This record gives sequence, C-alpha cells and structure tokens, in this order.
Amino acid sequence: MWGKGPDGFKYFPVSELRHADTDDVPEQLVNKINFVDLPKRVGAQKVQNVFGVEPIDRRKITIEIKDHDKSPRNGNVQYLFEMCKPYLFALRQVKTKQYQEIRAFKKLNLVLCRTIQVSLTYENLKIELSLEEPYQWILKDEQAYILEDPQEEASFRSDIFVDSIGSILATILRLENGGDFARILRCESNGDRIKLLRRIVGETALPDIEELKKEFAQADRQPIVIYPHKKESSQKPKPTEPITEKKEEKPTNVGEPPTKPESTPKEMTITKEVHHPVETARRQIVIREKAKVTTESVKTYRRIADGNICEEKALLFEETEKRYPIRVSHIQGYEGPKCDIISFQTETDWQKYKGNPNSDLSLIKRFIEVKGRSSERGLIPLKGNELDAARIYADRYYLYRLYEKSSSENILLILNDPLEQKEALDNIIEVDLARALGTERYQLNFAESSEAIANDNN
Repeated sequence: MWGKGPDGFKYFPVSELRHADTDDVPEQLVNKINFVDLPKRVGAQKVQNVFGVEPIDRRKITIEIKDHDKSPRNGNVQYLFEMCKPYLFALRQVKTKQYQEIRAFKKLNLVLCRTIQVSLTYENLKIELSLEEPYQWILKDEQAYILEDPQEEASFRSDIFVDSIGSILATILRLENGGDFARILRCESNGDRIKLLRRIVGETALPDIEELKKEFAQADRQPIVIYPHKKESSQKPKPTEPITEKKEEKPTNVGEPPTKPESTPKEMTITKEVHHPVETARRQIVIREKAKVTTESVKTYRRIADGNICEEKALLFEETEKRYPIRVSHIQGYEGPKCDIISFQTETDWQKYKGNPNSDLSLIKRFIEVKGRSSERGLIPLKGNELDAARIYADRYYLYRLYEKSSSENILLILNDPLEQKEALDNIIEVDLARALGTERYQLNFAESSEAIANDNN
C-alpha cells in the first residue's frame, strides 16, 4: 500500500505499515515510522479490517513530560472545562458506553502551557521534542498538555482551541470525531449548550443536566484564595478598601468642576421599582454631518461615578437584603475571584468560608461585578477576567449598575447571568493596534500652509 516513511512516499508491504487514527501521535514520531497514507479518524478497527494495516498501539508509546511552563490562564481554562463537563458528558452518553473511557473522561484535566518539552519512546525509537504549533497537545495519563498561542488569550471562543479539546476527548473516548464536543464548548452560555444538545441527541435522549451537575460538583470545590483586609472584623462583614485602583469610566469632556469627597451612607432605604426594558431600535443608515471644530472648549457638567463609593453602596445593599458580603475587588489576577464582591445567603456559610481558605465555592450565593456610571443608560463592557467570570459562575454571576441621580437618590440595576440575556448583548470586537504584529506605524509632520504663515507675519 501507498504510505510515507522516513525516506518519503512509496509503496510498502502492508505488514510494515501502521495507521495513526488520532491526533495524539506527534508528527515527529510519524516521520520516523512507515505510515499508511490514509486520513485520520476513519476508524482504526475499520482500517485494520479492510486493509489489514495495524493501528499504532498507544500502550507501546511511553511519554515523559520533561518540562512545561504553565500559562497564567491555566486555572481559568481548567475551571471552565470542569463547568462544561456535564454538557460534554451528556453528549458522551450517546456516543459511548464504555466504562474505561467514561472513567478517563471524568478524571481528565487540561494543562495550558507556555512551553512543553516531551520525551517519546516507541519500540526501539526515542525522540526528544518540543511542541511548537499553537494548541498542539499531548496526553499523559489523566493530563492533556496543550500549548497556548502567544498571540491570543486562550478561550473557548477560539475555534482552534476548542477543536483541539474536541480531538482530545475523541481520543480518550475512542471516537472518530470530536467536532460535536468542540461545538458544545464554543457555546457562549449554558442555555445555548442545552439547545445545541437537544439538536444533536434529541429531546428524548437528553439526560438530566441538573443531575449531571451534581455528579460533577467537584468543580465547585476549587478554592479561591481570599485575602481579607487587616482591619476587617470577624464578627460582621464590613466593606474594605481595595488595594489596587478600580477601572472606571473616564470622562472625555473637559473643564469639569472638581467634586467634593463623598462619604458612604450608613443606612439605606430600598424601593423596588418596575423595570421597563428599552426596546432595541432597528439599525438604519444615517448620514451625519461633522460639526465644525471651534477654538472654544465645550464644558459639560456631570457627576462622575466613584468606584470605591459604588462598591460600598453595593455592600450596604447586600447587608440590607440580609445577605453577607465580602469585598474582594483588591484581589487581582487570573487566580482571583474575578469580581468585586462575593455574597453569602447565610451567616453560617459566610463564617465557614472565612474560617477556611480551602472552602468550596458552592457556599457563595452571588459573584457581583459593580459598575458605577455617570448616566442612566449605557453599555457595560465585559472582557478578560470579567467575561471569564460571567461564563464560569453563570447563574451565580450578577452585574450591579449604580447611577447617582442626586447625593441622596441612586438607581441600582441588577442583572443575573448576563450572558443568557440575548436581547441585552451587543457583539463588539476590540482591536489593539499597538499589540498587532501587522500594524504599520508612521510619523506625520505637517508644514504650515502659506496662509497660516502670512497670518503669523501680520
């Protein structure tokens, strides 16, 4: 049969050929062995039955991870993968019933790495290699090591990344294709995942997702390290000052009058009002005429939202609603809580979590992101850690948007699980030209016009 060996393509005796049906056989090993020229994922057993070509016996491949450098985003990726496992498992139940594969799936961990160095031994061959292609991966026991793309932040929005994870799952479960797993991971919300599952497996074959969530509840036991403020009382939750400055909306207008320092009120009266959603207007083509630039500066007076004050008001709101909050906005980084406030339903849960740094996240009732705005309407951008948090915590993630009408009257809008609110989402792509490899940079110097020179001489 036609195949490829170390010396190139030619015909080989069938007994000398092997077939690599999955993506977990590194290209460096493929180049050292005679492989039949057949596509992957056509079915190893099918190839052996029809052509008599034996598949690569993965049990004969010894893999040693010589060195690897974990990515800072590894924790986020692994946590989100664990949260998706019930939906992936629901699809798996239709695909395979083998106990060994099910066990391997449940124990599987993703390890996102900046660098991966591997040693492979197969029969009489030993190869030392470094993974180089972005999202290339290799399996070792219960760990799937994946090389991140240095040009982008690894997320399930990346088609290449989720395709790699789908291939990993297909390899573990001995399936021909992992495309459906990639589609489940690519969904923006859990609601979309359920809709897609219904399309793939059918309503009658869809298992109870809530029961599967309980089965995979170990994902909620991954701790978030909380560093409370030194002056925080252990008897009653109190607001603490954040260590790092909070990013707030910056005014673009000039000439604003200075604002006086504000103090947080000690008491609050809450009145629940009827919310009237603003209808989304149809987009129309509008021709706008640019206003002429004048030398006179435009002054607009408006109240600027203070992030610290807004968080303190949100803390007071939680306490007034008989919940027990902790301020965590001072904890930054991928391993932090990725929000401003965590809130507990009972004092028992609050005390248990504070008394044990390894307490599980299931005790937390609300993960709250607080946004202060200087106008009653306006978009809330979610990106980076905030977007990761919205995906990970899902129905326990809350957006609190505060607008100060006056010094004594505020409007608070609360939205739970914002990624499920399709009518409120706008697709926005942010482009940072300074980071792009293909950006061209020019310096522009302008000579004064003859008219301007004449005016200066006069």
